Amino acid sequence: MFCYQSCAEPLVAGTAAVGHRYEALADLPSWVPFMVPPWSSPLLPPAPPAPFRRVVGITIPILEQSSGSYLATLTDPSGRVIPGSTLTGLTLTLYTMDWDGALTIINRRNRQNVLNAGNVTVYETLQVSSRGTYNLRWRIQPADTTLYDVSLAFERHIAQFEWTWANGAGKQEVILVVQNLVPVP
Repeated sequence: MFCYQSCAEPLVAGTAAVGHRYEALADLPSWVPFMVPPWSSPLLPPAPPAPFRRVVGITIPILEQSSGSYLATLTDPSGRVIPGSTLTGLTLTLYTMDWDGALTIINRRNRQNVLNAGNVTVYETLQVSSRGTYNLRWRIQPADTTLYDVSLAFERHIAQFEWTWANGAGKQEVILVVQNLVPVP
């Protein structure tokens, strides 16, 4: 199990975590699947219809070439926190999907070992912040939010975390919705 928090929003009282979980394509906001929203710059052409790979996960809006943090809590199936020292592996793959359905790796993060490396830290105990508690922190780098296709108003960078420990394994995808910062004329 992977509990999550999006650092893009404040913690809401009474909730265990912050973020949005979408279970079906119809549940996604209209701006998520590679669409040019009506408020986008007239400098960008409308996006053509694109194949959509269904991704269930957490969305985090973020500006291109900016940094941020993603906080999460790794738990076992019974809900107990998995300390960093018990993990035998933690990898991160960061990718986007081209219009033809081909996957493109972002920032050379292709099954990158991020167990206390690569701007990811897994703590032994829960850490406390103004947004709640966590034991995994990913410090998102500007290279993680650099656009692959600069003609888009928004681009999805999908971060797939995979982890293993002596008693099991887990996987979670986090969607960075990267906004293109178009120069103002």
